Amino acid sequence: MFFANTPSKSTTDREEFLTAREVSLRLRLPLSTVYHLAKTGVLSAVQLGRSWRFSSAAVAVLAGCKVAPMRVLVVDDDAVTRALVLGVLEPRGHQVVEAADAQSALAVARRRRFDRLFIDFKLSDSDGVRLIEELLGGDSLGQMIIITALADLVELDKLFGLGAVTLLRKPLDTNQLIDCMERRLSAENTN
Repeated sequence: MFFANTPSKSTTDREEFLTAREVSLRLRLPLSTVYHLAKTGVLSAVQLGRSWRFSSAAVAVLAGCKVAPMRVLVVDDDAVTRALVLGVLEPRGHQVVEAADAQSALAVARRRRFDRLFIDFKLSDSDGVRLIEELLGGDSLGQMIIITALADLVELDKLFGLGAVTLLRKPLDTNQLIDCMERRLSAENTN
């Protein structure tokens, strides 16, 4: 039922939605890929009957037009690694907080939430598994990226069981850092 006195949203408050065909043209992807992105949650969409509607803002982000700034916590006892992450991400608008050990990381994480956590697998006062287990109890846990020079498969398996889905090998590559920030990682897609 429509009521004449119902206040309507102004055009500036309305979110623009696109059809699957429009998304396909904007992203230069086959329609089947667009539907797959919607079904897996990579691309925000609403299904109305047999058709899909996609948020134009989500399409723009996926197309690389705009990446929202994120809060990043870098936990590494190596000052060079922390400086590299800071030097790559801050100029791109991300807010980076550094921690040289697990205790500092926990203190910072109790005060704020982070979108990305770059955590060294082996810290001087702890290890990545223990730190993540402690972080899981709070509200500060975002997408985890483990950075390591070593690969202990048993411990890595524990990390992946806790939700760590990305592993970067040292020495870090700047393109990998940028990629970790600009793409939605699989753990976010399950929410």
